[in-house]
Amino acid sequence: MCITLAMLACSPIGNSASRNDNQLYSCKKAAPEAFTDDLNIQSKYDQSDKTKSKLSETRNSHSADIQRQINDFTKGLVKFTNYVSASDERKRLMAQKCLHSWLTAWATDEALTSQEATKTGKAARKWALASINASIIKTIKLTNGSWRLSQIEKTWLSQLADLVIHDYDKRLTTNFKYYNNHDHWAAWAVFSSGYLLKDKRYMDWAHKGFNKALTLAKTDYKGKYAYFPIELARSHLALNYTHFSLTPLIMLNYYLPKAGYSISDRQTEIMSQLVNFAAASILRSSEFSSVLQSKQTSVALYKLAWVIPYLAENKSHVLAKKLFNKFDGEMDGYSMIGGRISSQYKGK
Repeated sequence: MCITLAMLACSPIGNSASRNDNQLYSCKKAAPEAFTDDLNIQSKYDQSDKTKSKLSETRNSHSADIQRQINDFTKGLVKFTNYVSASDERKRLMAQKCLHSWLTAWATDEALTSQEATKTGKAARKWALASINASIIKTIKLTNGSWRLSQIEKTWLSQLADLVIHDYDKRLTTNFKYYNNHDHWAAWAVFSSGYLLKDKRYMDWAHKGFNKALTLAKTDYKGKYAYFPIELARSHLALNYTHFSLTPLIMLNYYLPKAGYSISDRQTEIMSQLVNFAAASILRSSEFSSVLQSKQTSVALYKLAWVIPYLAENKSHVLAKKLFNKFDGEMDGYSMIGGRISSQYKGK
């Protein structure tokens, strides 16, 4: 789905209303139908392949349709955020109004809250929550707090956060063997809900997830690099999943201290080592032939967007800076963390 400014056309509600009144305009782009059915989604990967890197030949079209409907919603929100602080008042108010219109539509119908869900369905829910929250955090920041969640929107975010905890808590609180990128994203989805709702229960749960994730990083190459072995087991997708698994940890690393949580010196060091590996894997991948057993699929530029919030707090990090400069900062635009975010994170 492509949302253009033309699609954001709106109509006056009253001739006498002030142009500064956010109620002057109404959103003319209807939200996708709220997804309220069961989240019985089949994985796009062949589950008989232990590396989970081979695409399934039997995935049904219904699963793809569900994910398309969810993605149309989340990516639509992200596109609106590109205009929430536009200098043109009309565009700015249209975008802000459309965000409320879409969020309220799905919140009212309690979309994505079915407890009947496959593993992939649970993943789709937490990824959607992460993207929704990132769009809201971006909007609040870019509007200096003038855009605020309504009560029905807050209630829905809380419902989704509760479900993500329900879906992933056993993986966090037991000796689960395959704690991986899914859990990193679950932690960020729940934390960002807590951050928006000022709910410490959610942030505490996510903090435990961040702590656990970093204990599973393997340090190698004389302590310069760290990586997650379980992500490197993804055959030709090892580097893609290295960056995918790092992104939510970077977001947590950025926001946890702002919410009053401490990150130890050792955790800061591990994060730096993870960033070293992720950056060097793009800058000089041949250096890691001993841990990358297969020829790697190229990592899309937008999947490197984690470097933007990381550099905001770690401006002197050598390899992160080299990665940013290699692509002239053009890795921005990852919808999972709010789309174009350079205006939020000024570090370069």
